[in-house]
Amino acid sequence: MQNHMDMHPDADNYIAINVLETLNIKKPSQHQLYVASLLVGSMAVRNEVLFNEKLTHRERCCLFWTAKGLTSREVADLLGIKKDTVNGYRKSITQKLGCKNMAQSIFEGMRFGYLNACDFTANSVTKQTT
Repeated sequence: MQNHMDMHPDADNYIAINVLETLNIKKPSQHQLYVASLLVGSMAVRNEVLFNEKLTHRERCCLFWTAKGLTSREVADLLGIKKDTVNGYRKSITQKLGCKNMAQSIFEGMRFGYLNACDFTANSVTKQTT
């Protein structure tokens, strides 16, 4: 088995140790530390833990409708905002999730529950701000 320190950057190991300590595991085995570091190995998880960056409701709406295949113009029309605003949300989403493009952002959004359809009914998307 490869040494866990070789597999993830120091930030991941630091977070993994904190997660284990939160679970009252004071002296984790190498295997426990390895599993915990895998759990926090995603950039999205690292950003939420280190910077507490969560997607706003509007960002989640943009992510949801983008995942459904809508263009920036179509999302803007649906939400009653400008196309440039949607593009700004998309850029922010990509940065917050630590991704390189929207396709990867959609994947990460699905993994971390940002794409729950019940949150985005046609009536709710225009009523909420932010």
